[in-house]
Amino acid sequence: MLNITTDIQPLSKLIQHPDDVVAQVKRTGNPVVLTVDGKADVVVMDAAAYEALQKDQGLEISGEDLQRAIDEGDAGLGRPAREVLTEIFAKHGL
Repeated sequence: MLNITTDIQPLSKLIQHPDDVVAQVKRTGNPVVLTVDGKADVVVMDAAAYEALQKDQGLEISGEDLQRAIDEGDAGLGRPAREVLTEIFAKHGL
């Protein structure tokens, strides 16, 4: 969980002390929100945490899935994106 007292920092901290920011992310497991002019701009997080986030949101693509998609495309089993999008837009009145 994000700790607003320690996990929100100015971008200048990353520029001046990158090792400290990375060490904090590794130590706490929390992302660090970097601000520019007082507004959230960039999030730094551990790669494993990012992968877990993708998995939790159903966004991860395995190497096997990617290879299967390439193979299907090469075999002519896919459909052009324009055709699929046109069908979706028509179905939903967009």
